[in-house]
Amino acid sequence: MKKVLLLIALLSTSIILAQGDTIGDPITIVGTGIPIIDETIFNSLTDSELSPSCGDASADVFYKHDVIPGANKVTVGMTTSGLTFLSSFDYQIIRAINGDINNREEILCSSYNILIGINSGFTEDIINVDSNDDYYLRIRKPLVGSLTSILEETVIDFVSEYDPTLSVNSQSLDSFRMVVKENTIELINNNAFTDYAIYNLMGQLVIEVSGNTTIEEIDINRLNKGVYVVKFKGSTSSKSYKFIKQ
Repeated sequence: MKKVLLLIALLSTSIILAQGDTIGDPITIVGTGIPIIDETIFNSLTDSELSPSCGDASADVFYKHDVIPGANKVTVGMTTSGLTFLSSFDYQIIRAINGDINNREEILCSSYNILIGINSGFTEDIINVDSNDDYYLRIRKPLVGSLTSILEETVIDFVSEYDPTLSVNSQSLDSFRMVVKENTIELINNNAFTDYAIYNLMGQLVIEVSGNTTIEEIDINRLNKGVYVVKFKGSTSSKSYKFIKQ
């Protein structure tokens, strides 16, 4: 009898640890300031190898948000409180059209750096959404730094709402694209962002530009080869991307 009970307990534990391991078995969340999974659970997960790929080939966890009826905006974000070491999170935002995970599209593949002593993270507003769609946040396991400390200091926001200020002509997140070329970055369908700042992986600011008109192109000719993060800002929104200067 004890062996049977032990087997049941082990099976139950495996089921709990596996939740979030695939897009078909996500962790459903609604709200702000929700703690991310702990180290024990994250270490039990594997790389789902979901296509399209995003970020380093490390373990990933999936969070899902069911859009509330009548909502026209979904807000998703992560915040990591300042730590004593550098690290980063790779993340991906995915939309399942009409709730069908086999009919999905990538909205954003990006990352944010965890800087020493500074709160880090991202917030993305996805506007003019269809309440029949489901949205997923895919988070890769950080490969640098103390996983316990990172997870203990990281929370997730995933909410939907009706915003009466939005119009059908507002910029949708999934229409914005950034194309990195040898010496320039081309912005496609940028209707919102007038300012940008570029940081190296140490969190040091290397370029900052503010303007009154939307950005069409960024000159990166003077940057050394390497990996950088560019943060775009507008009057009502912001977003960050990691890119490689060849």
